[in-house]
Amino acid sequence: MSVSLHLGTAVVNTTPQTLPVVTNGMGPGNVAKSVESDLEIRGFTFASGDQAFTLLTCDILYVDAEAAADIESRIRPEAEKYWKKWDFFITASHTHWAPVLFTNSVRVPENPEYRAFFIERATVCAAETFGNMEPVTLELGKTFCRMNINRRAIVNGTSFMQPVHPEFTFAAVDRPVDHEVVVSAARRADGSFKGILVNWNCHPICFPIHYDAVSSCFVGRTMTELRKKYGCVCGYTNAALGNAAPLLGLQGAESKDLVADDLTAKVSALLDSGAMRKNIGDEFSTQRWEVTVKCYPPGMTYCFKQFWGKETAPVPLGMFRIGNWLAGLVPCECFAELAMDFKKRAGVGFAQICSLTNGSSGYMVAKGEFRYGGYEPSVALCAPGEPEKIIDSLLEHIRR
Repeated sequence: MSVSLHLGTAVVNTTPQTLPVVTNGMGPGNVAKSVESDLEIRGFTFASGDQAFTLLTCDILYVDAEAAADIESRIRPEAEKYWKKWDFFITASHTHWAPVLFTNSVRVPENPEYRAFFIERATVCAAETFGNMEPVTLELGKTFCRMNINRRAIVNGTSFMQPVHPEFTFAAVDRPVDHEVVVSAARRADGSFKGILVNWNCHPICFPIHYDAVSSCFVGRTMTELRKKYGCVCGYTNAALGNAAPLLGLQGAESKDLVADDLTAKVSALLDSGAMRKNIGDEFSTQRWEVTVKCYPPGMTYCFKQFWGKETAPVPLGMFRIGNWLAGLVPCECFAELAMDFKKRAGVGFAQICSLTNGSSGYMVAKGEFRYGGYEPSVALCAPGEPEKIIDSLLEHIRR
């Protein structure tokens, strides 16, 4: 027996209205003077009986916990008119070429104007999903896109990050990477698509470190192409740590289009092949909770100002499950080996990690990776071994 399911969808534009604008780039000093591609928030509200949850997928580097809470508080009164239990999740694509939403760095100025605009647009998007709920059936499938790499190349016992050091690209070919793409597609009674969600292990970092335009990177192009083809809102959730491979030395729009076209082709082939499977199981559940982790002081010298001098910190977690589809939600950038371990142990046919959801707590660095140093441990809130405890906490709540 399958769960009785309704879905509402919406998409709003979040391209900055004023240029130039400071973007996150990959470090300070990035100013966008033009728009390479629009930014969007794509919203999905799933409901069964008196329960529902809203998932907003956003073209942004990350949504900090305070902004996520602000958006939720604005939406909740309306949501509770429809459902007794409602949860809220907002997740970032991690494009580096969107305006700054929040920063702890004195070298990157905050942008209160864009922050207010983003929060208002996110609220509008969520509310619009409530207004077009329709009965749907859910189909699930998996495919593979090999346009991603483990960005931590290990050379002589030291980590070098891609694409900052493209000369070491092929030093990372044997490192852990998850090429699996999980696709969730909702159909109306007439067979047309109501909404599609794509989960893949790849950050949108296709442009040079210093780039002077706003861009949604390969995520925006992929979602736009899928929306054109299937006539529905399509969203992207970031599975874990990975980068688009800088193939043939390409960077910028060429690299973005190369990745987007391949991912679009792989998802389209899955949807068109008849290989998608109807969701089974009548479970519809969501949970949110916090775990307390030991802090990693070297990482906290760079960010997490609110936890300076503290030995522990709270990390918000969540999960949702619809039948045979399960997502573990973390506010961190999860290393691929951790995400793959979660999927292997989840005991559900279609399991996925959604990174950078309801906040940003730096990197979830696998325990064995700290010895290589590099960038990621320098912005890790969680001390060695704590990310593995987060995965255990996700699995424990799933088993409940």
